[in-house]
Parts: sequence; structure tokens; C-alpha cells
Amino acid sequence: MALPLLFGFMAGYFHKVRKRKESILKRIAHIVDAEGGKFLLYLFFAGAVSIGIICSLSRSGILFALVSCFLFFVLYTRLQKHFSRGFLVFALVFIVSGIVAAITWEPLAARFMKMSEEFTADRARLILYKDTFGIFLKYPLTGTGAGTFIEVFPIYKSFITNDVYRYAHNDYLQLLAEVGIVGLLFLIAMLHAFFTRLFDIFSRKPSRVMLIQIGIACSLISFGLHSMTEFGAQIPAVLVTAIALSTSFWRTPIVQEKED
Repeated sequence: MALPLLFGFMAGYFHKVRKRKESILKRIAHIVDAEGGKFLLYLFFAGAVSIGIICSLSRSGILFALVSCFLFFVLYTRLQKHFSRGFLVFALVFIVSGIVAAITWEPLAARFMKMSEEFTADRARLILYKDTFGIFLKYPLTGTGAGTFIEVFPIYKSFITNDVYRYAHNDYLQLLAEVGIVGLLFLIAMLHAFFTRLFDIFSRKPSRVMLIQIGIACSLISFGLHSMTEFGAQIPAVLVTAIALSTSFWRTPIVQEKED
């Protein structure tokens, strides 16, 4: 979730420097001043987060991180004349370097090479999804109750294993199983509010705050995508981070940023 947000902060820095109408040498000089130090800090964090994502060896985590960053750049270019080509070049070099480093790292390359073999040889995850959906079909209206998956799933699982499944490895299916249609309606309402808010942000004049909020939106989308294959919403640290980002996403600054 952190990577698109950091790109939002860095895009906001380029947005401010771009409006100064200075030469390229003076803009580079600003990178080493007090304000530019923040950019270097964001860059350091972005590099640290990227290394963490790669070293996690999580294929879905890496793919969804790339998707969310790509979406950020698509939304960024929608700002037309207000976007900075310098930032796009910088971001492209950053991401391409990360991809090259990832695909040349043998442990990660081996993980991706085995993806098709694991999908055909091990269908436990698909059976897990099927059985979880079966719980929803049994209790479609209100589900079995929040937090009851670990107790209810052993009753409805169709395969033999000694493993204890605490989560469905798909937050949306687990939501259906535990809360039923009521939870599904709540999720639809949240998605509607999210995209309504995103369109509202795009209706405002481009500013650093706007760019940061676009980064937050892509971070939340990354969280939503990853929830299709993992159980991030069940991990307190991840969920609290998502809630904190959501408060910033839905917050409208009382005092609009000065266009200097």
C-alpha cells in the first residue's frame, strides 16, 4: 500500500518545483535543499518498500503493487498539462530498474517460473474458495457471524487436511461467509463512495494535496486487489493502515493549498 502513496508525495514535490519555471540546474539544486530533502526521504522509503516487496517473494503482492503504481501514473497523466514529464521519466526509470532487479534475482524468478505448475498441481486454494462460498450459500442473508470462519469452515470443508484454516485467503469470500448479503451490500456502498470521492478529487484544481490523495486512492486499490488472494483485512497492522489512509482520502482540506 505504501508505494503508490510515496509516488504521490514525490509527484507533489515535482508539481511544486515545476511551477517555479526555473532552469533544470536550479531544479536539481532544490533537491539538496530543505524541501528537496523530503523528496530524497520519500525516494529512500520507496526504495526500501520496493526491496521489501521483492524479498517477500509474494507473486500477487508484486503484481498488484505494479498494477496500483501503473494505475497511479494513468491517473496522473489525466491531469494533462499539469503533470510533470520529469516525474514520469524518473518514475519509469525507478520501476524499470526494480523490475530488472526482480527478474534477475534467482529465488524470485524461480517462484514465477513455477506459477503455472503449482496452479495445475495444487488446487487446494480453489477448493478452499469453493467451500467458503458454500458456507455463504448455506447462510446467505447474514452469514455465520464475523470472526467465526475458523470454527465453521471445518464443518463444510470437502477435503482432508491437518492444517487449520483461520482465513479463507480471500477477504471478499470470507466476508460473504461471515456476514452474508448484508456485508456484500456494505461493500458495494463503500465502493460507490470510494469512486464518487475519486471523481470529486479530480474535479478540483491540481495541487500537491490532490496528488497525494490520488496516491492514497491507488494504495487502497492495491489493498483491495491483494485481498482477493490473501487476508490483509484480517491483519490488524494492515487494516489500521488502510483505515488511516482512508481518513486522509476522504478528508477535504479546510484551507486549500496555495498555488505559488
